[in-house]
Amino acid sequence: MAGLSVSKRRAEEAYDARIEELKSGPVPSYFELAEAIAEADKAIRVAEIIASRRGHDAKIGRDLRRKVRKVIATAAAESVVYVVKRPRERMVKIGFSTNLASRMATLQTAAGAQLVLLAAAAGTREDEKALHKRFAEHRASGEWFRYHREIERWVAEVKITKRLGTV
Repeated sequence: MAGLSVSKRRAEEAYDARIEELKSGPVPSYFELAEAIAEADKAIRVAEIIASRRGHDAKIGRDLRRKVRKVIATAAAESVVYVVKRPRERMVKIGFSTNLASRMATLQTAAGAQLVLLAAAAGTREDEKALHKRFAEHRASGEWFRYHREIERWVAEVKITKRLGTV
């Protein structure tokens, strides 16, 4: 690290400390996993642009994405009910998945804009259906709902409890 500036050295040290914390600390949350996936996606986009500007083909980006998908695929699969939001819109998707990391990656690819994971809690397809029924008056289309105060309150509760219990 001899040639690194002070700010780069601090960033490297912070990164190393975070890696150690993730390895030995409490199990990271779904939110931390989703954040890491979003950061990886941004880094891949930057690498693709740099490679393209330097005359390299898009294979670099595809290879990086393949590696990231392998990591996502090995993430612990657990059945969850989740709520994601489109940025700058008052719309949320209430869904169910047996592998949230993989589902977030798929949704992100289709979204065209960075999605934000608002809540995720252990749950079943029946829990998802119960939420769809509970918030039916706010349904926009399919599994997308207008982000009404009722849904906001539910999201806040789930963030605190980290489990569904009674929907």
